[in-house]
Amino acid sequence: MGEVVIIIDETKSSKLRISRCRICHEEEAESFFEVPCACSGTVKFAHRDCIQRWCNEKGNTTCEICLQCA
Repeated sequence: MGEVVIIIDETKSSKLRISRCRICHEEEAESFFEVPCACSGTVKFAHRDCIQRWCNEKGNTTCEICLQCA
């Protein structure tokens, strides 16, 4: 069998952006979050499970901040 060579080009490495879920406040890479409404800034991101649980508890899908329906 042939040899496998992995080349890592560090000059093109992307920076990992960390954000906080507006519901549970857990910090993770932005790729783990949803953008459920028109909010921006520090309240832009939330986990899908957190959004679902929050909407179920309050009984609707309207954002209290920007008033957009999800």
